[in-house]
Amino acid sequence: MSIVRKQFNNFIPRWIRKLPKVENNWNAALQTLEGHSGSVRAIAFSPDGKLLASASGDRAIRLWDARSGAALQTLEGHSGSVSAVAFSPDGRLLVSASGDRTIKLWDAGSGAALQTLKGHSGSVRAVAFSPDGKLLASASDDTTIRLWDAGSGAALQTLEAHSYSVSAVAFSPDGKLLVSASGDRTIRLWDAGSGAALQTLDGHSHSVSAVAFSPDGKLLVSASWDRTIRLWDARSGAALQTLEGHSGSVSAVAFSPDGKLLASASGDRTIKLWDAGSGAALQTLEGHSGSVSAVAFSPVGKLLASASYDTTIRLWDAGSGAALQTLGHSGSVYTVAFSPDGKLLVSASYDRTIRLWDAGSGAALQTLEVGAVALTLSFSDDGTFLRTNRGPLHSTFLSEAAAVSRSNFPPSIYVKEQWVSYNNKDVLWLPSDYRPTDVAVCGSIVGFGCSSGRVLFIEFVF
Repeated sequence: MSIVRKQFNNFIPRWIRKLPKVENNWNAALQTLEGHSGSVRAIAFSPDGKLLASASGDRAIRLWDARSGAALQTLEGHSGSVSAVAFSPDGRLLVSASGDRTIKLWDAGSGAALQTLKGHSGSVRAVAFSPDGKLLASASDDTTIRLWDAGSGAALQTLEAHSYSVSAVAFSPDGKLLVSASGDRTIRLWDAGSGAALQTLDGHSHSVSAVAFSPDGKLLVSASWDRTIRLWDARSGAALQTLEGHSGSVSAVAFSPDGKLLASASGDRTIKLWDAGSGAALQTLEGHSGSVSAVAFSPVGKLLASASYDTTIRLWDAGSGAALQTLGHSGSVYTVAFSPDGKLLVSASYDRTIRLWDAGSGAALQTLEVGAVALTLSFSDDGTFLRTNRGPLHSTFLSEAAAVSRSNFPPSIYVKEQWVSYNNKDVLWLPSDYRPTDVAVCGSIVGFGCSSGRVLFIEFVF
């Protein structure tokens, strides 16, 4: 029923005799951004919402046009997986953290490498700019936090006190405080200027996985594998509330833009909304069939997005808790984020894709495919090579198999990655949701089995 199909209906190639059955309407996905060859570990929007940065296990950072989904830059230089990315407040710099124990600073406009910051003796897990963009904080498996001059790259402070890997860091809105979370079950508050240790917040009985300041900087929230969320007074370090109710580990927490609500995501497959002032439980949002890995409020606070290992993203009305949209990947989804204007939503998944969505309608904009589908095999007509989704594989020992039912297989049709190919020429591009995990060929009919659950048939006449 799409306008595109109606407009170009007369141009459907005559060599496609039988078309696959598809949905009457487009699904919710707006974009799939393709290019990474490894898992996407982190994503970040630039402050003006025009750029999107992605970090991957393929050791690269990619810059994308957030509106069109066009690939702009591939930033290479790390020798290990890239675990985190962040833009400076003015959007001019991009910082990346890696398993190669380094932090790199890049020009966000040109993609040029500016600085490589060395000093950590373990993988760098997280990075954050101060609100004025002058300082950079990094957290590492070496149990330390380091402060750097974001302009010169000079090392300023090494903050030591944690006894285990540091998993997260964040600056307070006024830039005066720095908070860190660790596997040693503690949260620590530091003076961002001097690096002095101010408070150690004890109470969690398991690793602390996430921390965040409220928008006014008065409250601090922490999430832990002990299944609780804790609220703290950011100045005194006093424990204010322990929010209990999840029956699984708390994966992530987020404040609403006005600081009145707190959302928590859990392995118990639910999201909970809390009154940030009183700590009262307001809503339990149910619908996911797998662990909820991330939550994010839209900048205006009207929408809440959740990501889950059930391969979906869900959009909720943050006021009423009503379910609005269900958006899908073909693998576990582990992070979501809204653009600064709240119009776009981005998600990253273990299916090795990043997807851009229209936050209002839930429509899909772009998909970035970051890996090939599983290998599939069928014999060529003469038995000298195997058809695979990566192209033909030649082997002399296969010649004896030529007598095995080869007459049913057209000699030149095979599927490789996202293409149906004929005579070694790519002739039909397959959208990511339609790419096969297995292929069967009989005469001129090709059958596709897809990870999405679809089974498709296309008949060709060449």
